[in-house]
Amino acid sequence: MRKHKRKLARHESEIATANRGIQTIRSAYSYAAPLRDFLARFVGFTVTEDTSESQDDILGDLLEYAIVAVENLEQTETASVKLRALAPEDQRDSAQFPSMTQVIFRVIHALSSTSGRWDRSNVLATGFTSRDEEGATIGNPVVQRYASDHYRLLCGVQWQRLLERIGGHAMMFLLRYGSIYVTIDKSVDSAFHQLSGIEPSLDLSTISLPRTCV
Repeated sequence: MRKHKRKLARHESEIATANRGIQTIRSAYSYAAPLRDFLARFVGFTVTEDTSESQDDILGDLLEYAIVAVENLEQTETASVKLRALAPEDQRDSAQFPSMTQVIFRVIHALSSTSGRWDRSNVLATGFTSRDEEGATIGNPVVQRYASDHYRLLCGVQWQRLLERIGGHAMMFLLRYGSIYVTIDKSVDSAFHQLSGIEPSLDLSTISLPRTCV
């Protein structure tokens, strides 16, 4: 009984810490919420759609403690409408997006081709460069020079499992339009690491919110 109470108290403390983190991040963006709420609002994915979700502690932990922020809310809502217009079977086409590695490369390629030039505004582009910059004339237009912290964390078990649940198109939407922050230490308000999205115009380091792993 005491063990259960201690576990419950620790969980409540971690939730409170996450909520304070959301408030801190929100000060630099137009919108910030737990990943669970972001997916429900912009993707239409809720945990009740999969009865086994409540039994998945790993994914449940990610949905609860990862925070997604948005700088341009109007642009994100417009992209959300286009995503939801896709047929359900197309949204969750696992054959087209079998791994996070492929999803990330697709997002990086989209970032590099949208404006006809290499766009490094998304921190996910760290470690990547264009074929032209490498002096290559053939091959993949996106070249990975090294595996960044962002890339390695997003290729982990939790994010692969989320990909299997929400589908590749939704994951691309998340990585492209959301600034994802994950907790390094759930007991410390400022222990967050940014995985994707545009870095905020406000320097979060001035309020003890580092953007790199420690």
